[in-house]
Amino acid sequence: LERYHCEGIINIEIFSNLNLINVEYSHKMLHSRPRHVKTTLEIKNFIQDNLNCSVSEIFHQIQENHINGYENITVQQYYYWWSIESHKTYCCDPDPLLSTKYLLEEFNQEIILDNLNTSMPALGFLTVLFYQLLYNKFDAIEIDATYNTNNLAWELYAIMGVIDGTGFPLSYLLISTGKNRNITGVLIQWMQALKERNLKDIPYILTDKDFAEINAAQTVWPEAHLQLCVWHIQRAIKQRLSSNKTSSYHSYNPKIAHKECSTIDPNW
Repeated sequence: LERYHCEGIINIEIFSNLNLINVEYSHKMLHSRPRHVKTTLEIKNFIQDNLNCSVSEIFHQIQENHINGYENITVQQYYYWWSIESHKTYCCDPDPLLSTKYLLEEFNQEIILDNLNTSMPALGFLTVLFYQLLYNKFDAIEIDATYNTNNLAWELYAIMGVIDGTGFPLSYLLISTGKNRNITGVLIQWMQALKERNLKDIPYILTDKDFAEINAAQTVWPEAHLQLCVWHIQRAIKQRLSSNKTSSYHSYNPKIAHKECSTIDPNW
């Protein structure tokens, strides 16, 4: 698409209590109206057939194969049609947890924790690798989490089995966010379900500095040695050193620390 240095800006303010909308705009040069280029059917079909690829991979393949319409399509159009087609394929219900459950059932994935009808909805499930690798001797398991995974900002926890330095995903837990949650209790339920399926005799558990993860893992696998992940330690140190915020220091109370994490020696 042809672009112009018009520095166009539009600002919209909505005052609902006054039933008023204020629109301000600025446009510093006159130019011809940009030509609207529709996404061709061939590109839409290609995106639909390659939903398992990332948008960047789809972009490069379309450009390399000179699929009809590749010259004028924008990156935004790629993302738009990829999201539309992905929604058609993978969204089974407007409720994110129900949608996940239906999709897992469609692909015969085992659900090991179903807390959909509770004050703290959560859904735990196994990957296809769980039973394939279960009877291998894991060097360790790793627990990690990612946040803001959907439009409701839910959290996704993962447990990976480590063999010869490589991590293999064994199980995931999707959990809702909110205040005053018993996150440790839900994590214990999830981990206990894995232990009941013979995920036992684990020498080491790698985790980040999240106390809920640490306490839950210690409860379910008390014989395992807990270690903080080196990557998370280095990341926390770098963030701390690069922060410009003024720190407030508090006196260390070993009893409070022990209450938060029972692995801490209260006499230390």
